Amino acid sequence: MLIADVLKIYKSTCENKNITLTVDVDKLNNIKNDLGILTVIIRNLISNAIKFTSEDGCITISSSKKELVIVDNGIGMTPEMLNAILNQNYSTRRGTANEKGAGVGLQLVMNLVEKIDCGLFISSEVSKGTTVRIVF
Repeated sequence: MLIADVLKIYKSTCENKNITLTVDVDKLNNIKNDLGILTVIIRNLISNAIKFTSEDGCITISSSKKELVIVDNGIGMTPEMLNAILNQNYSTRRGTANEKGAGVGLQLVMNLVEKIDCGLFISSEVSKGTTVRIVF
């Protein structure tokens, strides 16, 4: 399963931060999109969720036939930060454990989601977390 394979990559990082992962993606296998591109998208989104979720935090990954949803209770983003990212005018910030990033993860995700004709919806609130939905 696609999500399980991606989660194996980040298992030790989640354990080190004591992040609880809840996964309910039974129907994700029905997706007809490019699995290589989808893997890159999911890796980036899960990586961001882990990076910006504090120790003892929670990440939930769920799906239906038409969407994939990743929710974290991390540090969240201000409306200005989210707008800058969506307009590809934002570089990077450190994660909750001082993780470093290139600052292009969400921008890459946006470009790839568009390439496979899907929708991307992001909502976020500072100190409450972020929800990312991909609609197939």
